[in-house]
Amino acid sequence: MTMDYPLQTIAELLKTKRKAARLSVAEVAAHLQSYNIHLSPKTLYGYESGHSAPDLYTLLALCEIYGVTDIMAEFGLKGNAPQKNAGLLVTAEADQTIVRKLLALKTQRNKYRVEGSIDTYLCEEREALQPPRIAPYTMPPEEPQWVEMRVFHESAAAGMGNYLLGDAQNYEFMEFPSDSVPSQADFGIYISGDSMTPLIEDEQIVWVKAMPQIEDNEIGIFILNNRSYCKKIRIDYQNSCVWLLSLNPAYAPICIQSEDDFQTIGKVLLHGAAS
Repeated sequence: MTMDYPLQTIAELLKTKRKAARLSVAEVAAHLQSYNIHLSPKTLYGYESGHSAPDLYTLLALCEIYGVTDIMAEFGLKGNAPQKNAGLLVTAEADQTIVRKLLALKTQRNKYRVEGSIDTYLCEEREALQPPRIAPYTMPPEEPQWVEMRVFHESAAAGMGNYLLGDAQNYEFMEFPSDSVPSQADFGIYISGDSMTPLIEDEQIVWVKAMPQIEDNEIGIFILNNRSYCKKIRIDYQNSCVWLLSLNPAYAPICIQSEDDFQTIGKVLLHGAAS
């Protein structure tokens, strides 16, 4: 009998389990210290967005913190037929043997430092299980192109508004595949909240072209009375009024009054936005 599991990446699973455990990334980072793992909240965001992958030791610690008691089931490793899950092709006999080795390593985590991502570990183990073979000659793959981008730590709120850019140094440089970043992007910023769903999700990185003014009906990053927003701007020329609109109907439009302190940070470039 075959058991079907949802097609989820490791990143999606980690994010889902953290939210189910009602933990913030800061709280998770604090829990990890008891495992002698010292990570910043932004590194954990990177795991959940798929920009980087945890090593095996960290992944097992996160599963324990999130209360994942059946790792094989969570990653779709039960059943008699191949399952594609967590970005991996899982075969019943070979990979279940490998995962049992992973679980054995979990009990030894205080004795050994386990390096490498779970993808790398599984690939190495699978290769060892295969009979020797002569691979046909293939042209070496082209080196992937990466681009270094500035990403602000403080979130722009797709919701009720967060503070932004209070500290000019509140960012870090991160590397991304060049084809995932729009050529016009000047920086990235994390989004907090769900008012721009389904187009922009909570904790997504969006790319921004810095500019002092954007066109009607475009999505941008704004500061209104010292609070930041990611919204669609609507200019009512007939009534001389400017509105900040959400895509989620649960959020009311924000009317900009003449006495408000309002500033446009830039235009959100949706093509190639990281998630």
